[in-house]
Amino acid sequence: MKGKIIFHEKAFIPWFKEFTFAETEEWGQALRDSIPKTLEGILKGVPDDETFRKTIAKPLIVAVRKMIGHGFVSRQGLTQELILALMKVKLKSEDATKNYQDSVKLAYEAFDQGELNSAMVAYQRGKSFGAYRFREAIENALGWLTPFIQPAKQGRFKSKLNNQVERSGKLISHLNFDPEYIKPENDKINALINQYIRKDIVRFITNGKSHCDFILILESVVPANSAKVKEKKYEIYKRFYGEEHANKLRATWTVMDESTPPNPQDYLGNHTDPLKQAYFDMTLDVQVSKKE
Repeated sequence: MKGKIIFHEKAFIPWFKEFTFAETEEWGQALRDSIPKTLEGILKGVPDDETFRKTIAKPLIVAVRKMIGHGFVSRQGLTQELILALMKVKLKSEDATKNYQDSVKLAYEAFDQGELNSAMVAYQRGKSFGAYRFREAIENALGWLTPFIQPAKQGRFKSKLNNQVERSGKLISHLNFDPEYIKPENDKINALINQYIRKDIVRFITNGKSHCDFILILESVVPANSAKVKEKKYEIYKRFYGEEHANKLRATWTVMDESTPPNPQDYLGNHTDPLKQAYFDMTLDVQVSKKE
């Protein structure tokens, strides 16, 4: 469809964005503080044998039956039928509910500082290398696109687009920026926008006259085993594990030879080889055209 471009901007998305350690520490403290209440809620949810059988035992048996399949034989020679029979005996015993409750209590009581540190490392990395990288680009896109959205739908649009762009961006990153997956994710974003756009605006299509697309900046490639990435991770480990532990981890790392600039094509979409993992900068390209 013909259309006149009335808006075009690009939001930059860096391969790494600093997320403050203080915010992660606040998250960690909130996690620890929530443990008693979470434990109480889990135990209240399974107060008696009947509830245990209905909400824990039966669903577990169904899940295991689907997972191992008919004809399965374990290394110990146990068939599917025998495994399920043994499970049923254990789950239907008079102590089953108490054993479950005791195991839950033990798991939560055993949550120590080491596990909390590990959780904070995972949270910090997930933010700096993942979700937090997209915040500014999402906010910009929402500001740019909202004037072209039907007024009565703007509130819902902001929530939906925010979630979809973040979800798509994280998926593209997790799949090592495979071009095979970038277009389908862009298609999802554009299809979503079309549910809310004004009627005088050209429909959004990936790479079309109106679009909201993730675009890879190939020359920005940063291999995951480069010194640049390793040092970012070292600072996170040092903060939450301590310098001694972080130094031991760093001593085990293999850092690539960076005398030759990396070829981005060697890294795109490589999901299995740890030596071929990389990060890329991206842009969120927003263009709006009006029907003629």
